[in-house]
Amino acid sequence: MSTTYSFYRSLQPNDPHAYPIALGLTAPTFTDDAVLPGVQYWYRYSKTVDGGQPVFSADVSAIEPFPPSPAPKGSQMSRRIFSTGQLFFDIGSGPQELAVLQDIEYALTFQDKALYTAPWLGTHARTRAYYGGEMKMKATNAVFSAAACVALTGAASIAPVAANPGAVPPVAGSPGIVRLTGTAALPRFSGQFTTQDESGNPVVVTCGNVRAPGMTIPYKLDDFAMPNFSMIADPDSNGNVAIWTFVN
Repeated sequence: MSTTYSFYRSLQPNDPHAYPIALGLTAPTFTDDAVLPGVQYWYRYSKTVDGGQPVFSADVSAIEPFPPSPAPKGSQMSRRIFSTGQLFFDIGSGPQELAVLQDIEYALTFQDKALYTAPWLGTHARTRAYYGGEMKMKATNAVFSAAACVALTGAASIAPVAANPGAVPPVAGSPGIVRLTGTAALPRFSGQFTTQDESGNPVVVTCGNVRAPGMTIPYKLDDFAMPNFSMIADPDSNGNVAIWTFVN
């Protein structure tokens, strides 16, 4: 008496067109290595005795887990860093760049969830959301756009201070010279940051609800830098603190 086993796989249960992945085996075991992480597969096997009619098993499902994520862990800001970043604000006319950041240390407490599942995992960048808690960040340097700050704060409406137009050298407020004074609280903004995974592949991180507690921006006519610029990313309207896109 000879007995053989064949195995079939599908992306849905009870599929009459399940794909044969192993035929004519002499033992009822088989390891399927051609799978994608996060995808739910459905398997069945058939048993054939002495060349007779095959008898099929019930379907069972299995999901290959994701490999260990290169997402941040731990609570020390010095252990993880974004190489560059951009801050954006939107006052109704679409996102505008507010600042460019360099060397951003961060610490994140989180839970994660996959945003893309089968069948897109094989062809799209892996995207995961991290939610719960907050992400603390500190940039070595932040270069703010004066034009963006004017649009954000309305500082352009501040008139020049009257002064003696004949003064030599000219003083602030004389014709052709405008001096903006004062500061404005920085409202919430969004951020996009870049880093790499453990294999050196690029990773893009976006945060939709960022604040800079206690930080104010000065009214200026030229771009300006703010060293050691600190931020906190809170959950957005969907509960996500940060969304990480791992570019394959």
